[in-house]
Amino acid sequence: MLDVKRLYVFLEIVRRGSFSGAAEALSVSPSAVSQQIAGLELQVGARLFHRRRQGPELTDAGHVLLDAAERVVGQLEDARAELDDLRQESAAELRLGSFSTATSSFVAGALMMFRAREPGVNPLVIDGSPDEQAQRLRDRDLDLALVYDFDFDFTQAPALPGATVEQRWRGLELLDLFEDDFLLVTPAEHHFARQAQATLTDLDGARIMCPDPLCTPWSEHLSRLTERAGVVVHFDQSYATTDYLALQGMLAATGAVSFIPRLALGTMRADLVAVPAESAPVRRVRLARRTGGYQARSVGIMVDVLRELVEDRERARASGPRGAGI
Repeated sequence: MLDVKRLYVFLEIVRRGSFSGAAEALSVSPSAVSQQIAGLELQVGARLFHRRRQGPELTDAGHVLLDAAERVVGQLEDARAELDDLRQESAAELRLGSFSTATSSFVAGALMMFRAREPGVNPLVIDGSPDEQAQRLRDRDLDLALVYDFDFDFTQAPALPGATVEQRWRGLELLDLFEDDFLLVTPAEHHFARQAQATLTDLDGARIMCPDPLCTPWSEHLSRLTERAGVVVHFDQSYATTDYLALQGMLAATGAVSFIPRLALGTMRADLVAVPAESAPVRRVRLARRTGGYQARSVGIMVDVLRELVEDRERARASGPRGAGI
């Protein structure tokens, strides 16, 4: 039988990306971590890590054990969480992952509704990238997480050393919430501002401000679409930011255009206009949680609240003017 303590050490190495990082997290020496892994490798009869200069990398056997270890440790953690809830030691907190544009325009309303229904539970919100939130869920640092991806999501980095992009959602259940379409944001004096919709052909010769990392998921995809259409666009990467409001300021100052998700346009400069565009990127906003296992009552309440807000959002979009925000 495999030693559960060694499985915890194994998972900590994967999470931290190094033996020394695992040792620090577990408050033990690096040599103690190495000894635990040596014992685990002896038990399974295979090497679990390739020791690389850039850090440990899972072997094929390591990937197999990773899935099993997460299930075993997950079941133990679920049992502990349920026992804690019975003793009412942990029911006073709900940990929700999100991302900044969803937090400002969507999650804020969810928190108000949740507190009204569950006043004894304190919701904690942590922003982060989809990969970060997926790992936090697997690490049980979150109960739920709002995440997003794209149909053409082939450019983002994997969540774990040695993992593939396809493994991003491993061990997680995804509930589709809504689609967040990108709009072409342009200075008010630009000719795009006078169009009901911009086509790919309209983009010919356009200078599209493409700050890293905001445009990383969609710029390559858009580039391929315009090439097929015989359209030449110029991606301007002279500005780097993670702040969509700052990007608006740069568009107004430079006369360039860019694609910005609708969720990020709750606050918009008066000298800019947002125009729907043909083949514009679309983010799929989803709710992620661990597959199976114990779920506290407060988690179910938050899921219901988010679903209700999505329904309200869709009704408002259907009845409001074209281009209405969330």
